[in-house]
Amino acid sequence: MEVSGTAADACKAIDTALPTHVKYSGDSEFKTEQANYWSYVNKDEIPACIVFPNTTQDVSTALGALRPYTAVKWTVKSGGHDPNPGQSSVPGGVVIAMARMKGITYDQSTGLAKLLPGGPWQDAIAGIQQYNVSIVGGRLGVVGIGGYITGGGISFLSAQYGLAADTVVEFETVFPNGTIGTVNMAKNPTLMRAMRGSTNNFGIVTQFTMKAFPVVQVWGGQRIYSSGSIPALLEAFHDFTESPVDPRAAIILTLERVAGINVVLMFYFWHGPTPPVGVFKKFENITHLSDSCSTRSYADLLQGNGRGANEIPGVRTSFRSMTLPNLPGDSAAEFQKGIVQIWNNASEAANLGLSVPSIAFQSFPSYIGKASEAAGGNAMGLKSTDGPRFIIELTYLTWAKSADAGVRTAGANITTQAAALRTTLESKYSSKANVKVKLENYTPYFINDAQDNQPVTQSYAEYNAFSQLQKEMDSDGFFSKRIGGFKY
Repeated sequence: MEVSGTAADACKAIDTALPTHVKYSGDSEFKTEQANYWSYVNKDEIPACIVFPNTTQDVSTALGALRPYTAVKWTVKSGGHDPNPGQSSVPGGVVIAMARMKGITYDQSTGLAKLLPGGPWQDAIAGIQQYNVSIVGGRLGVVGIGGYITGGGISFLSAQYGLAADTVVEFETVFPNGTIGTVNMAKNPTLMRAMRGSTNNFGIVTQFTMKAFPVVQVWGGQRIYSSGSIPALLEAFHDFTESPVDPRAAIILTLERVAGINVVLMFYFWHGPTPPVGVFKKFENITHLSDSCSTRSYADLLQGNGRGANEIPGVRTSFRSMTLPNLPGDSAAEFQKGIVQIWNNASEAANLGLSVPSIAFQSFPSYIGKASEAAGGNAMGLKSTDGPRFIIELTYLTWAKSADAGVRTAGANITTQAAALRTTLESKYSSKANVKVKLENYTPYFINDAQDNQPVTQSYAEYNAFSQLQKEMDSDGFFSKRIGGFKY
């Protein structure tokens, strides 16, 4: 039965159904949770109330009380790292925060971990390292768990085991109709693939059952390079992505523009205590200015990578992403150098005031598609026949609300120009004799890094099937019309 009521009325109804679980702006738990967003874009979106479930049944009860208030917007929050407005925040609406539902257990007899959606990745990884195992998770320890996995999740371990979502063997879920159930490949193969990269379109996941893998010590950290090294680093990045030596090695190449100067940061990872000579290929011959790489626990590495990321006062953050083919032959250098030039020009032209734009080149080698398909597939539709790709993530840090619109425009300009450059270069080089590597034309967006106005789900190979399934499961639009984020 539909009820004509406000968000305040909905909050009261949930409070009646779940006493002690609903908090308001004057409550300390509300204030702590509202402050726990990475971006002030989300912190500025003050909800009418925040619901803190303790159990899966609590989530179902909250949805049952909320559903009749059809004019009330709502959302689900895990870690609050996604900076898109309306994704884990909702002004004047209802936030269901998973902060109390956190923790991880490991069953040595099955090799499976059971992970709750609240809390950051560094806690999850640390929680089972005593068993010398890990699950496939975030590369920065401060990233939240729930949104990361349901969005797919790229990891330092992905070339070996696939995306984080590929290693989930079962989702405990509260479905849009409020019922509780489990989703796995044996019972629900299409739904299982869809939930591996569709965020919360098909329900709220309250527990992930995941494969764990042997991890004792790892090697990794960050190296800083001079801006003069950028051409050599881009060449090394292309070579590493095109023909990686070993799936146990992973990298991220990041450029940050600070006061008009490019600062170059490389993240390195090796699944083992010491990387063999040659595994990072051309990178090994490029002189760096500083080096934090060392042998350590996996949890310590993730904590180090994320240190300070959630502690920048007043920062407003924006993401935008693009998946691109690792163009072969002579086109490679022209493509990646061209993208950097486009990014430089657009960032300068945006005139955003105090800001720190960055562009991350994330290697997405063919290994990942092979591991994903072997695990049964995911929403992105990755296959064993995929060619090498890379994902660019555009991030803008600003400190003035007036810059929000300019940031979005700058990001859109960069991806539009990069797409045009790709088309030009593919046409220019496709007939040349030195192009011997298959061009990868299937380039779905990566939802974890995307901006809310990008057509992410529409880029998926199984979009039509997933869209139909979503409408069948959510016939009244409780999820599709009342929660923000990416939709089918």
